[in-house]
Amino acid sequence: MEARETGLRTLLLNKQLGDAVERDDWKTARVVLHRQLRMAPDNRQAQFELARALYATGEQDQAVQLMRQLVYSEEPSPTENPTQDLTRFYGADPQAAEWLVENLYLPNPWEELSDQEKQELLGLLAWLNHLMPEQVSVKQSYAEHLLKAERYAEALPVLVELMPESPGIGLRAAIIARALGDADQAKRYAQHSLEKFATLVSQRPSDASLALALTRCQIFLERYPDAVQTLRDAMDRCPQERSLLEHALAKAYVTWAATLRGKPDPTVQDQLQILAHLQHALEYAPNNQHVIQMVADEVLAAAESDDEQVASLRESLLRGTSPGISHFIRGTAAVLAGDDAKGAFHLELAAKSLPDSHVILNNLAFVMSRQENSDLEQALRVAETAIAQAMPPTPYHYETRGQILCQLGRYVDAVPDLEAGLAVPALAAAAHRSLAICYEQLGEEELSAQHHDEAEKLAAP
Repeated sequence: MEARETGLRTLLLNKQLGDAVERDDWKTARVVLHRQLRMAPDNRQAQFELARALYATGEQDQAVQLMRQLVYSEEPSPTENPTQDLTRFYGADPQAAEWLVENLYLPNPWEELSDQEKQELLGLLAWLNHLMPEQVSVKQSYAEHLLKAERYAEALPVLVELMPESPGIGLRAAIIARALGDADQAKRYAQHSLEKFATLVSQRPSDASLALALTRCQIFLERYPDAVQTLRDAMDRCPQERSLLEHALAKAYVTWAATLRGKPDPTVQDQLQILAHLQHALEYAPNNQHVIQMVADEVLAAAESDDEQVASLRESLLRGTSPGISHFIRGTAAVLAGDDAKGAFHLELAAKSLPDSHVILNNLAFVMSRQENSDLEQALRVAETAIAQAMPPTPYHYETRGQILCQLGRYVDAVPDLEAGLAVPALAAAAHRSLAICYEQLGEEELSAQHHDEAEKLAAP
């Protein structure tokens, strides 16, 4: 009889608890749970539900403490490798562990966690992944946090386990494997992702994001012609994403050129290809700073030297590459040599196939002025040529020249150019800083202080 009454009471309490939770009536739920625990103090499910009720009614600290008791037989101590020491989770409640991960740790940025909190989170995820190896969301979270902790060797096998579930994981695994020195495994992982994405692209040809993902795999495997073709095909199929795809295509050409440049003994043919790839990159992304930096390096290398062998090589490059980049190099070389008339002639011809050549020149001048031991007079000539080529010049052109004039100590000349740059938000902070320097050198302390303050305001987060 007594057992029957206990059973009925348990059923009644369970129904009351279910009704309260369904209504989000956590106060009633707490009362019911306390009754259940008086009947069965070791009821771990009731302890878990009570912790949830405590958290929902504002007693977060008490809730966390109760959840931790369900996970740890004793408070965890920091270990050198919490992802390997899983014995402390013997008998732990998995749902309480999941609750701690989801409510105590994941809402906070990784960088804001203390070292001990990071260790505990990794330990919890390691145990949950061990306990539920088929739970993809747990495995993904574990892999992501191992990567954030820079524990790449431990992250790699977890990423490999995820490869069947996510086509992009293979490339991430490949990048890590290469960094760890395993080139063969890296190639296999990247090939796995490439095959997955190739299939998806054939199934969904109008999805630009899939084409971009396939391209990243092709570039990793140094299959540059394939990457270029993939992006060109995608531009035909996804015209609404053309700008994004053009930027990716420019990056592919730059990476291709960088690979050739990195060869131990690049041949004349390699350098011809480098210039050809850079021209294509410029056509698609004339304002990309990485493209401009490489163009600057190649142009300066081809234009500045008087060495007979280098001069011979330069002529070979000019004959071998396209008319646009050839005239651009000849024109830039003439400007650097002080022959403005010859420079203008070739740059005007370059503009026919490189319509944004004045933008390229302006960026080239900026890059030159920032190089170590830079020739500022040469950088100034390039900046002035860019202004002469532009119709009309923009604040970007004037701000570049103003920065160079400031570096040269020509403060009066720099002021109007720098003031033109104030009209563009992206240029304003740097322009204010240089104006502060100019006015300080000109004895205008009050104006210098004003521009210094404006620069500080714009630089503040």
